Amino acid sequence: MELLSVGIARCLWFIDTRELNPRGREFQTGLFSALAEKYDFSKAPYDEDDKTPNIKESPGYKFIDGTYSNPAGVEIMVNLTIFDDGLLAETRSSTDDSDAFLNEIVQMAVDEFGLVFKPEMILKKGYISELYVSPSRALSDLNRKLNQIAERLTALMSVSDCAAKYELAGVLFNSDPGLKEPGPFRFERKIDTPFSKNKFYSFAPLPTNTHLELLEDLEHILGS
Repeated sequence: MELLSVGIARCLWFIDTRELNPRGREFQTGLFSALAEKYDFSKAPYDEDDKTPNIKESPGYKFIDGTYSNPAGVEIMVNLTIFDDGLLAETRSSTDDSDAFLNEIVQMAVDEFGLVFKPEMILKKGYISELYVSPSRALSDLNRKLNQIAERLTALMSVSDCAAKYELAGVLFNSDPGLKEPGPFRFERKIDTPFSKNKFYSFAPLPTNTHLELLEDLEHILGS
């Protein structure tokens, strides 16, 4: 399974942000300005002139298009949203980088603004991973019986002046909606892309590396 690109790598920490500031200190303006300066965000929640909150895309305070040096020393693009009940970081490299960025900004808030943080304050972590990949095996190998439907569709939809060629283009796994649904796993043809390009889109509520491992498992099944 060849990784073509990372579309989104989001990490969400579910945390009561009021617990970061148990004494009710006024820190927001200073912290937001420090974050905007350190990571050079092109858009931050406070306007530099009048300090008026800029939260048109609410909920949450949004920091857009910043630059973060990840643990390997590579500069990457990062977005940040601060909610009342959580922190969300988004990169296009990996959820590991998104997670590390949240660790860094929380530590900055503790060191420079006297806030309080303990790892156990994180109630839960959530992930969203969107990847573009190119498998070495055809998806139609998953179940050859379905090829009969693809052939039938091809025959039904092909006309003299407009040929059609159908094949299995995706798989979807979802959790029982009667349970707490974490989100689907999708593997499907990249939209508006010829089948001959062999490009696929995949979505999973997983860390990036785990998502890639799952796709490798899928490719192994296709070849078995």
